[in-house]
Amino acid sequence: MELLTIPQAAEQLGMKRQRVFILVQEGRIKAMRVGRGWIIKQADLDRFNAKPRRNGGRPRKANT
Repeated sequence: MELLTIPQAAEQLGMKRQRVFILVQEGRIKAMRVGRGWIIKQADLDRFNAKPRRNGGRPRKANT
């Protein structure tokens, strides 16, 4: 079982560490608190990465 820190998970996902930390806090990425840090199982990160996600940002304005 491979364990990752938040910076390692962020690198794999191509995201900033802060974004991964927010996803962990929201419960969208399963993680375990260890001391002052967080540990993420590789399988849990793969499960999150396999889920389809919508594009980020503000919705486009309708042309009317």
